[in-house]
Amino acid sequence: MTYAFWHADFMHLLFNMFVLWIFGADIDRMWKPATWWRFTTICALGGGIVVLISQLIFGTVAPTLGYSGAVLGVVAAYAWYHWDKPLNFFFIPMTGKTLLLLFIAIDVVMVLVGREAISLAAHLGGMATGLLLVTGYWRPERMQKWYKRRKQQRRLTLLRRPPETDKPN
Repeated sequence: MTYAFWHADFMHLLFNMFVLWIFGADIDRMWKPATWWRFTTICALGGGIVVLISQLIFGTVAPTLGYSGAVLGVVAAYAWYHWDKPLNFFFIPMTGKTLLLLFIAIDVVMVLVGREAISLAAHLGGMATGLLLVTGYWRPERMQKWYKRRKQQRRLTLLRRPPETDKPN
């Protein structure tokens, strides 16, 4: 968890603060302070866990620094609350889901061009944790209800189909 409090350089800290200011202000107004701090702490922790898992899988030992996991968890929450609403991100019209895909694409491109200071695992882990928390799908009973509802819809779809006949044409 302590990785979140150290940054690589001043620009890293400044960029995290800038993104948090842009997207976090709206979320902060909607939530109580305790909810805000709990959410960002869990997103930072989720980003750190994903980094540890990716280091175990890929055998990398690069240091991970910064509050980016929590910041991108806030971006994911913002995108979720504005999923189909029109937004203007730096004068570019888009929806929340497009904004989330844009942030993922930026991270992937930064890794592909060799920008090793970016921890893709922490960013994606923070985003995934933020989405799980804000949607409520981290709760087992919610996942079970979603699965049952989907199964019921599939069953109803099958029942509505006209029966196939064995008569030749």
